[in-house]
Amino acid sequence: MSNHATDPALHAQPAAVHRALPAARRHRARIATMALFFVAGMMYASWGVHVPTVRDKFHLNAAMLSYALFAVAGGSIAAMTSIGTWIARVGSRRACFAGGITMSVCGALILVVPYYWMLIVVLAAFGIGMATLDVAMNAEASAVEEAVGKPIMSGLHGMFSLGGMAGAAIGGALLARGMAPALHLLLASALAALVLAVSCPAVLPHVPHAAHGEHAKTGNRWRTPALWALGAIALIALIAEGAMYDWATVYMRDVVLSTPALASAAYAAFSGGMAIARFAGDAVRARF
Repeated sequence: MSNHATDPALHAQPAAVHRALPAARRHRARIATMALFFVAGMMYASWGVHVPTVRDKFHLNAAMLSYALFAVAGGSIAAMTSIGTWIARVGSRRACFAGGITMSVCGALILVVPYYWMLIVVLAAFGIGMATLDVAMNAEASAVEEAVGKPIMSGLHGMFSLGGMAGAAIGGALLARGMAPALHLLLASALAALVLAVSCPAVLPHVPHAAHGEHAKTGNRWRTPALWALGAIALIALIAEGAMYDWATVYMRDVVLSTPALASAAYAAFSGGMAIARFAGDAVRARF
């Protein structure tokens, strides 16, 4: 996969460069980005439906399970606070592939490792991979949106929710038919790696905004009121979303006493509701 630095033409203003690309190239990039969002959602859902499986395999109480879930969040937070500069340097194409492969490998290992401490390490690395892919594919989504010249960001995030819905529903169906949980995660990880290998060559080599370096040098990027306001909104939304992702299947299994398949269906319903709102978001954004 090529680096954006190898192409002098890509050092021009990002929007102008992207809009000048052939229509077929822009279309391939859009489809590839949709695929990245889909597999990210699928892998997160595949892990999410196995939270009760992890608890039972390692005989975890509520506190120890919380630490395991925090390992994913902690890895993600650690990556997100420092990964932006690296992505700007290597390009979103390489970053998407590196983050996605890390996510896939760690996803396959979650139910294979024999010890709790190994689980914590794998989950933290899984979170790092997910966050790297998340930031890189959103940078790519911004570039693709500039290239096509209309709002598509919300629809791309809808693909993440659609992937979550598919991952939970298919995972529940396979588990209901007796598939071993570790095999299910292995298959999901292999599928994600395959999609990454096929999609990443079509991803645009992201060009950072020209003001990126100058803005970073000012040292004031954390003082922007708008950034804190957006961060607060995101925090509130993600607390609710994270609670659903991490605890919905546990609630269904322990309180509702549902089967694994039904617990997965509840997770799929949540992802489906998010998908509906996200697929409508671009039209709302264009209107208002």
